[in-house]
Amino acid sequence: ALALDPTDEVATAGVMRCHLALGNRAAAISSYKRVTQHLSADLGLEPDPQSELAQLYDQLLRPAR
Repeated sequence: ALALDPTDEVATAGVMRCHLALGNRAAAISSYKRVTQHLSADLGLEPDPQSELAQLYDQLLRPAR
């Protein structure tokens, strides 16, 4: 899906969830940064702060307990 539309926030959230399930926080963060770069460059947009994508990223930025 991301090969067809690199700005797909739902697909990116799915990829991020997969990376997190595998314990790869860095790859999840990289996926977020990649989609935000595409959103900005291609569409002049930012992710919706209420989206699952933004919420996953916010969780990644919180310190682990």
